[in-house]
Amino acid sequence: MSISNCKHFITFFFLLGVFSAHSQVKKSTITPAKQSNQKTNHTTSVLQAGSTAPIKCLNKKLSLAVHIITDSLNQPNITQGQINAGLATLNADFAPICLSFFICKQDTIYNYKYYQFDQVKETPEVHSIYEVHNMINVYIVGSIIPAPEAGFAGKMGDYMVLTHGCIGDGKCWSHEMGHFFSLAHTFETGNGAELVNESNCIAAGDSICDTPADINPAPIVGCQWTGTNTDGNGDYYTPIIGNIMSYHPSTCKTPFTVGQLNKMLSWFLSYRNYLY
Repeated sequence: MSISNCKHFITFFFLLGVFSAHSQVKKSTITPAKQSNQKTNHTTSVLQAGSTAPIKCLNKKLSLAVHIITDSLNQPNITQGQINAGLATLNADFAPICLSFFICKQDTIYNYKYYQFDQVKETPEVHSIYEVHNMINVYIVGSIIPAPEAGFAGKMGDYMVLTHGCIGDGKCWSHEMGHFFSLAHTFETGNGAELVNESNCIAAGDSICDTPADINPAPIVGCQWTGTNTDGNGDYYTPIIGNIMSYHPSTCKTPFTVGQLNKMLSWFLSYRNYLY
């Protein structure tokens, strides 16, 4: 049965546990997260993200190929329930653009060499061996070098690497999926620091104008901005506390803004539309 038929026959695959063999991989039966049949009030979701205009609805469900890497005792140290819970949070965060994700294929990689994952050395090696084409490949590992990385995503490659902590964080998986669909950090300075008055919001920062200028590390205590930091004009920073693409505490999480949602939507349509 071809992978292109995954959406139609995924239940069959899960019940019979039929997976292709690989010399270093033992396949495991999974219990995919339940899909809700309830309709999402997208207008409400977008307004909560600070929108002033409706956004396009993709009506897409994308396939994930999940690869769980075990430790030296062949233990994954993460449960299917934890993965499913993380996936449910991810889907909730992308619901405003009618984009969701489901586990189409899952395997266990019994090679503890990758459990403490070296981002520079092992990313090309692992992905060349285990990649499932035209799906988003999610490699779940114990830790990532260099620390304190909790996860990272390929902006052009079809993969991301997440630690156990990232899966259970409530914000991290969505943060990395944001990078996967081209979003930068809210405190990005690669193209220059964004000014608080937004006069350079297109060219500088994250190039999205409805995410106010931010800094890192952020002076946040109890989800309150406690700093008196100012930008180049002497204006005080007043970012959105807890934006998914910030480094603010996950306990302070707030949704993607409409600008962020629209940028991801555009990136998918222009560069990721081959994914199924």
